[in-house]
Amino acid sequence: MARDALGSLVEQVKAVKAEIGLSAGTITIDLSRTALAGLLKLDEDAPHDNRDDIIPLGLSVTLQRKGVGAKLVIAGHADRHRKVDPDLCRLIAQARYWFDQLASGEAGSVREIAKREKVFDTEITRVLPLAFLAPSIIEDILTGRQPEMLNVKSLKRKSPLPTDWNEQRKRLGFHQ
Repeated sequence: MARDALGSLVEQVKAVKAEIGLSAGTITIDLSRTALAGLLKLDEDAPHDNRDDIIPLGLSVTLQRKGVGAKLVIAGHADRHRKVDPDLCRLIAQARYWFDQLASGEAGSVREIAKREKVFDTEITRVLPLAFLAPSIIEDILTGRQPEMLNVKSLKRKSPLPTDWNEQRKRLGFHQ
C-alpha cells in the first residue's frame, strides 16, 4: 500500500515537471506553473501574468540519525504537530526533585532515595544529571519543541551530559 502511495506521488511529481535538488540543509523543488495548472485542470484562459513558468520552493531540512537509519526532517513541519511528552517532562521534574532532596539534606544519599523509590541506585545516578540541563532545553521540552528523536529512553542514554549548555544542545540534537 505504501508502495502504491509512493508511486502515485512520483507520478504527480512527474506530471508537474518538478526538478528536485538536495544540498546541505536544503531541498529545492522547481515546479512548472503550466504543468501544475494542467494537473489541477485550471482554465487555461484564466488571466495570468507573464512571470517565469518555474515556481521555486525551498525547504530547510536536517538529517536525524536513529540507530543505523536516518530520517530527513523538514524544518517547521514536525514542530506544527508536536505534542508535549509528559514522560519526558516527568523525568526532568524527577531529576530536580531528587537533586533538591539531596541538596537540602532531606535525603542523605542516592541509596536512600533509591530505596524509598524502589529502584536501583544506578537509575537515580542516571537521572540526577538531568537536573542540570540548560534552561533553554527544559523550556523546549516543556513546550514540546524537543527534537523528534529525544524521548525518556534516549535522554537517559545520553548521560553524562556536558556541563556546557551549548554542548548539551548539540549533543541532544537541538538546533542552535
